[in-house]
Amino acid sequence: MKKFKLIFLFILFVNFSFAQNYLSITYLKVPRQNMKEFLTLHKELSEAAMNENRLIKGHFVYSHRHANNYSLVIVNTFDNPADIGKDQSVSASNLTSYANSLSENDKKSFNEKRSKWFRMYIEGHSDEVRTRRQNSGFQSEDFDPTKKSIVVVSWYNPKWSNLNEFSQLFEKQKFDNEKKLGNCQYAMSSGHYSGSGPTFSAAMWYPSWEAFAKNESDLDKLESENSENEDGARMWEIGGDHWDDILVSVGQMVDGKFVLAK
Repeated sequence: MKKFKLIFLFILFVNFSFAQNYLSITYLKVPRQNMKEFLTLHKELSEAAMNENRLIKGHFVYSHRHANNYSLVIVNTFDNPADIGKDQSVSASNLTSYANSLSENDKKSFNEKRSKWFRMYIEGHSDEVRTRRQNSGFQSEDFDPTKKSIVVVSWYNPKWSNLNEFSQLFEKQKFDNEKKLGNCQYAMSSGHYSGSGPTFSAAMWYPSWEAFAKNESDLDKLESENSENEDGARMWEIGGDHWDDILVSVGQMVDGKFVLAK
């Protein structure tokens, strides 16, 4: 049983690792009062759209808690950018095929749900595609993607001419410290590819609000002990505009099923 659990978790880690090169991100403005209904519909439609012909490699949903102006984030991962548009067509075709397999009454009900879901999805949404930075970040042995996490997304907008230098400084100044403190269980960074978005972003997963709060305290202490930090000063000098978002994991696709984080 223990061996089976380890194998199962390993499969989840691979699915969760954002190892694919491209992240298709959609920011939704679903009203808070409609959130439960939307997620119920999203689960049904996401599962109905899944098939072996899909090009998508991972599907993750997060709810927004602090900063910025959206309520949900959907992240789909792909091997290459050309697959993104193709997969949208395949997904729509799969939903139509699924509806046509139902009885007339069930088909009508399903299509009504599909239309309601789409209206909530499309209203006020925005999209971007980001490319995952290779050999960036880390993953701890304690990380469990099936459990609810607090995710801090840090955005920076260095000039393209400073991007490589900034990324190297960030890895040293931020990710190395996060790994050393031990509160963060997973970290990754990405660059802008298409749509509207900053040139650099980093995301860090914490197992609880308590772990996140402890991390903030530990970082303050660490920074006070290293006030003469030339690399840190340089990172902020070339980092451009900066802001943070805080998300909470909602669920992800696992073996064709949308599984809620617990």
